[in-house]
Amino acid sequence: MPYASNISIAVLDDNVLESQAIETLSAIGLSYEKYKTANNVYFNIIGTLSDSELNKINNYVDEYYKQWVNSM
Repeated sequence: MPYASNISIAVLDDNVLESQAIETLSAIGLSYEKYKTANNVYFNIIGTLSDSELNKINNYVDEYYKQWVNSM
């Protein structure tokens, strides 16, 4: 009786994910600060977001999770 019926492994390139985030933030036209540590990259959006910009960010995050998190 196996404990897992399906196992999936995905190798993610941090540089690709970082570039994807930068492209999206730039396409939306947002100003941001990028903080990079040995293991993480953080983006801090500068200024106030309009409803449209906030909606675009939410859509991007949703698509990110669908592509990378839920597929694993």
